Amino acid sequence: MGKAQPPPLPKSSVVEAPTKPPRRDETSTGRFRAELAERAMGLRNEQVTARVVYYGAEQATSPELDAVTEAVVAQLMQFQATLGRQLPADLDPQALEIQTIQALRVALESLFGAQREHFLRFRTQDVSRRVTKLFFESELGARIEKGTKRPKVIRWPVQGVYYALAPHLAAIEQGLKGMKYVSSDVEAAALERLRMIIKDLRMEFLRQTTKDLEVVLKIIGTALASFFQDVLVPGLGDLAWRVIRESRVVELSDGRPQIVEAAFPQFRTTFDRTFLDILVNATRDRVEEQLADKTIKLGDDAVDFLASPDVYMEICSIVCDSVYDYLHSEGFLDLPADWRAHLHRVRNPSE
Repeated sequence: MGKAQPPPLPKSSVVEAPTKPPRRDETSTGRFRAELAERAMGLRNEQVTARVVYYGAEQATSPELDAVTEAVVAQLMQFQATLGRQLPADLDPQALEIQTIQALRVALESLFGAQREHFLRFRTQDVSRRVTKLFFESELGARIEKGTKRPKVIRWPVQGVYYALAPHLAAIEQGLKGMKYVSSDVEAAALERLRMIIKDLRMEFLRQTTKDLEVVLKIIGTALASFFQDVLVPGLGDLAWRVIRESRVVELSDGRPQIVEAAFPQFRTTFDRTFLDILVNATRDRVEEQLADKTIKLGDDAVDFLASPDVYMEICSIVCDSVYDYLHSEGFLDLPADWRAHLHRVRNPSE
């Protein structure tokens, strides 16, 4: 018998693209979307690199122990990689690839099928919380400044005052500390008064932005609902096919239609990238449709925010991390201990 051929792209995953609204600007172009997905992927990789640490990493150890630990870990990884490449002689790699694609598709359909309502409800809540935090940070100028193409336009008096003061807070604080006081209590009270003034300015400014935030959350929520229902779920077969084939995880397999720990990095990278490509193209269509509605009133900063890679990175992080956790619980995916620590820290940022 000849070797099994790779499965064709599932017909059920082909979703007809709806008619696009009139283009508002360059953010509607395919080139912009490709760059947006790539920038979001870069941010995602930075996030993973920054957050993936081993349990107890904050505990001090001796250099000698660290060296021994690194040597042992390196040997174990080499041993696992070697095991992964030693497939049974009678096993057809293409047949294993097909089985792995099918296993991933079944797991994803279970997650986004029977459990979809529960999954989407909690993930959408997570997205709303992260987007709200990100939106406020962007308004305060803490994030998303490097990618802006136009200067912020001042819409409220308090916004202008805050923007004028914010870059000089450290210098003002140093100036206060350099003054001579009758007592340390007076100095402490002066510094506290400065902090309260800035805090009040910040809170008053953010209150002015809540109407824009409500519209942003509604636009993102509507776009995501359409993405999951009309694009992602019908395309799960295509997603599984692309991820397994492009990641080449079968080359590290131990013979089971699963993802071994040594193959997780390339599986994660390919899954994230594929998901972002689909997410950006699908949700930008829905976002543009809503922005074309003349009844929607939104400031330029908020429109720019909706085209920020940070937003898509956060959505990718929430959805994909949950997918990996589910695949691990189903026995399809072996997660490294450091990744489980990453998931723990993402869910418990205050710890």
